[in-house]
Amino acid sequence: MINSPEVLVIIENSIMPTAPGSIFMAFMVTVFIAFYCIIMGIHLP
Repeated sequence: MINSPEVLVIIENSIMPTAPGSIFMAFMVTVFIAFYCIIMGIHLP
């Protein structure tokens, strides 16, 4: 796997100043948490 925290920081620093960037970051975090739960065997409702 890639080093997600560093990648997220790079994306945040480059896109965050815009409103769509904030929405994109929230989406990326949600997807990351969802995949983490799936990998760990935790199934969200």
